[in-house]
Amino acid sequence: MGTRELLARHRFVCVEKEKLTLGEYSFLTHGEVHDTVVSFSKGLTKIDTGNSGRIALFAETCVEWIMAAMGCLRQGSVVVTVYPTLALQEIVLALSEAEVSVIITSQSLLGRTAEVFQNYPGIKHVIVFEDQLVGLGTVPEVLKGVAVTPFKDVVEAGECLSLSLPQPTGSDVAVIMYTSGSVSSPKGVQLTHNNILSSVVSYIPMMDFRPNERFLAFLPLSHVMEFCCLIGHVWLNNLILFGSPMTLTSRSPKVMEGSLGDVQVAKPTYMNAVPLILDRVVMGVNQAVAEKGFLATKMFKAALALKRSQRTPAFVCEILDALVFKQIATQLGGNLRIIAVGGSPLCAETQVLMRALFGCVIQVGYGASETAACITATDGRDLRTGHCGAPCHGVQLGLLDWDECSYRITDKPFPRGEVIVAGPCVSKGYFKRPEDTQRVFIEIDGQHFFCTGDIAQIDDTGVVRIIDRKKDIVKLNDGEYIAVGRIEMKMKTNPFVDNIFVYVRPGSNRCICIVVANAGQVMKLGQELNLDLSFEDLCQTPEVVANVLQRLQAHGLELGLTKRELPVALYLTPSPWTPETGLVGPALKIRRKVVEAHFRDQIDAMYNNGPEKTR
Repeated sequence: MGTRELLARHRFVCVEKEKLTLGEYSFLTHGEVHDTVVSFSKGLTKIDTGNSGRIALFAETCVEWIMAAMGCLRQGSVVVTVYPTLALQEIVLALSEAEVSVIITSQSLLGRTAEVFQNYPGIKHVIVFEDQLVGLGTVPEVLKGVAVTPFKDVVEAGECLSLSLPQPTGSDVAVIMYTSGSVSSPKGVQLTHNNILSSVVSYIPMMDFRPNERFLAFLPLSHVMEFCCLIGHVWLNNLILFGSPMTLTSRSPKVMEGSLGDVQVAKPTYMNAVPLILDRVVMGVNQAVAEKGFLATKMFKAALALKRSQRTPAFVCEILDALVFKQIATQLGGNLRIIAVGGSPLCAETQVLMRALFGCVIQVGYGASETAACITATDGRDLRTGHCGAPCHGVQLGLLDWDECSYRITDKPFPRGEVIVAGPCVSKGYFKRPEDTQRVFIEIDGQHFFCTGDIAQIDDTGVVRIIDRKKDIVKLNDGEYIAVGRIEMKMKTNPFVDNIFVYVRPGSNRCICIVVANAGQVMKLGQELNLDLSFEDLCQTPEVVANVLQRLQAHGLELGLTKRELPVALYLTPSPWTPETGLVGPALKIRRKVVEAHFRDQIDAMYNNGPEKTR
């Protein structure tokens, strides 16, 4: 397992930003990782975990995170994963509900942990992953009455202990994974050791894990997809390199100018991603090419059209890779074999472009925390888009009629309905939430099923196409339905859009949207309109807003949206939506209720003053 060396930290007080100078990767051998896990598990026996025996992991993705998790599981403790980017009240809810007294965190999150402690004094012991430069640093005053121990001290304490540890069984709960709460408050999904192992066993052949992979882990390990994939690569003794979304590429916000991003240093053969990241990669490539001028852009588009065509001979594609696409591929390390995508729907155009630009397989997975990530995965040899593959090994997948929107298993040419899942990967339910558990976990003929809320169609080849989501479908006042998630997926591919939230007011018959504006595109538009204004001011200029709205509407029509699906008004925000803002989850899913509340005044203004005011 590899971690990049932190050489220097640069703070820019004027803009309240921090950038990092990072070096090469330093490595732990498999033997060293194993010894650390064993010693940590023994060292934990000297720490009182309270009556619950549950230990919270509240940290960013790093090598210590997974070693701590495996150490906890090895000695029979239940790991409670909590996203550090959740709102304070949501973190407190999770920890108090799980009755956690021991929390494992990082030095950079000690301040956040102190805030949590002030609202949940049940924390008795804090184990800290030390910073490479400052070590433990200064412990916040509010934590002075709490036992604060560096991770390495727990490991060292366990090295001199000789004892046998209790062996957990497959049916024991291993992890309580608190969801990011994209629609409602976070819920603790209970995953047993069997749930996790069955998911990994299913995923290894379906996702084509191979020995000697270089896996870059940068998504939150509190996200079930990254967690289970990493366990799979540990199982195969593959090289795992750790990174961060904030330092992923040389253009990432925390990378100091002159430093390379994680992906360029790690040179992975395999990595996971969420669709929004791939949308931004494609957008970045297109913008970089456009800056080279008309002739270069024309040549690039011609080469891309050839590469995309399935009729182009292999030797021609190899020539194009050498002459045109090799330099682009180096932006993601140059060695990528597979990018596994999950978390939300992937636009078909993005899937095709990523495959052509980087010469790698884009493998789409579909799952949920409640199924330990495992439901379906595409076959890398299947070049079709718009589907998420066939059910994984051991997964029983069925459809239920949803009469309200006329989705039925008797539909022609293919059955449609809500996806339900059974099998060894399915969770027993939510921790201390019996009503929520009864609502989505059902029994059919003695089988324990999870109701996903996703609407799918299964074609004659057995692959699953997610066509709607119950929570994303909105009924208009004329009785028709639109899927806001589908509209957002299409609109995110427009270069003016860094992110988008589509909303329909109850009783209305059209939608509006909040758009996180792309700074480069908006500044370029400002120049075209002869407006000498800042990015922030341009976002509030009616002429710019109207121009962007017109472009979005045209873009939507090109991608097959109907006129009723096109937003009739928009609000441009210059501020990015990051997990730290609370507007998106760790996997960059929009937290719909939070965004709606945050932009309530702007939404009301669009409906009261715009083309919707009489409807």
